[in-house]
Amino acid sequence: MRFSLLKELAITDFKLRYKNSVLGYLWSLLKPLAIFGSLYLVFSIFVRFDVPNYSLFLLLGILLWNYFTEATLNGMHALETKSTLLTKINVNKFTIVLASNVTTLLTLVLNLAIFFVILAFVKPEIGWTVLALPLVVANLFMISLGLSLALSVWYVRLRDLSSIWEILLQIGFWVTPIIYPLSMVPDRFLGYIGLNPLHRIIHEGRQLLIELIWPRPSSMLITTAIMLLFLALGYVVFKSKEKNIAEEL
Repeated sequence: MRFSLLKELAITDFKLRYKNSVLGYLWSLLKPLAIFGSLYLVFSIFVRFDVPNYSLFLLLGILLWNYFTEATLNGMHALETKSTLLTKINVNKFTIVLASNVTTLLTLVLNLAIFFVILAFVKPEIGWTVLALPLVVANLFMISLGLSLALSVWYVRLRDLSSIWEILLQIGFWVTPIIYPLSMVPDRFLGYIGLNPLHRIIHEGRQLLIELIWPRPSSMLITTAIMLLFLALGYVVFKSKEKNIAEEL
């Protein structure tokens, strides 16, 4: 029953997102491509970074970060969006937030398919390392879902949280090595960058798809453990607050 509800909610949300839109799904691709185009113009012509295949380096970073942004923002508003449903019938609240993240995941999968097409033209070489990409996507999904769960129950009590989170996402974009390489970060800040879970995910994704090298197994295990921790903490926060959600909505 829960899986059927999850499937129905995710597919319905995906269809509604692009309903009555001329370009449909393409809007979800045009946004990261527009960001990529403007940043690539600035940082490949006016401010040059010595990064091999910089276009792929930048595009992959933007696609992964854009997923994280949309997943957490949509997840935060998931309960509010389905408030009418929640107040009328007994619907599993966890499934609603999960479905929101699955919908955004579908968009990421489509965007990554486009990335592979671009990859084939820019750097027509794909190694066996691509087989580990699902783990990178799974890690990204886990941290996004964990944060979505916590944000969704806090948001129904504190509506200012949406604006606060958007500001934090803007800051996070610039402190995460998405535009610039890690080599540009001063040594005294490398430790802090290493604590950034999104940096770990994006860095490992670039290693697998662009550099064609396997990240250290210990590093990937640590990354997965961190994402599982985020998911577990988010779930604990969600379960502790979900009882009063319908009343607060």
